[in-house]
Amino acid sequence: MSFLLRKILSLNSAVEVDHDEDAAPAFPALDSAQRANRPQTESDENDEEHNERSTVDESLVTATADLSRVYMPPPPPPSSVPRRQSAGGSMGPASIVASARAQPTLQSGTTPPSVLERPLPKFNFSDIAEPTRLAAPPKTAQTTAAQARRRREKVALEPGFSQLDWATLKNSGKDLSGRAQGLQPMQITLEELRMHSTKEDAWTTLGGKVYNISPYLRYHPGGVKELMRCAGRDGTRLFNLTHMWVNYERLLSNCFVGYLVPGGSS
Repeated sequence: MSFLLRKILSLNSAVEVDHDEDAAPAFPALDSAQRANRPQTESDENDEEHNERSTVDESLVTATADLSRVYMPPPPPPSSVPRRQSAGGSMGPASIVASARAQPTLQSGTTPPSVLERPLPKFNFSDIAEPTRLAAPPKTAQTTAAQARRRREKVALEPGFSQLDWATLKNSGKDLSGRAQGLQPMQITLEELRMHSTKEDAWTTLGGKVYNISPYLRYHPGGVKELMRCAGRDGTRLFNLTHMWVNYERLLSNCFVGYLVPGGSS
């Protein structure tokens, strides 16, 4: 220990501190009158002590590095290190390569004996449960004539009478109610409603409001015949059974005639 300490001190005395040439000069200069006349403070003493410590630490690090280069030999090359087999029986890369080379190679088209001796797995497919499926709907009786009549049939509309064409006509602002110009909504009794039951003059009531459905007959997706079932009577129930999600107030806003009021025979 004493020998190492004497060696470090001897190297410390020979080490010269390198100054950075690109460092900015001290201001004021070290030999200026300003530094000479400035009173000594406690911070100056701390700075001098810190500089001395940092110089000593750098010298110790340099001296220790020099000693390590002199007294510590370099590690041996990897090729000269003997490989040993571990206690667990694992082999190094060289032993693995040697054992692989020693094994006889199989000719093409032959099967390793380990594969031939291995028994084939047996599967019991009867134990596999079938995937769950939706049950078929129960068989019902034959469709009655009334149910067949209630079925909606597909109707091919004439060119120019699609729902888009109806929306264009409705958005034009044309009055399709058949009322006189400037006449306020009427109060219509059920007896008066029954008088309008032809294709040229068909009225119906939906939710207490009376509409003139004659202009809409050819635009109806279900056909003229289906819509004429509501002509001259209250079609609210039939409308809800067929397509209650349709907004009839917006669809037939230009066809609004008036309100259904009590009166007449029911």
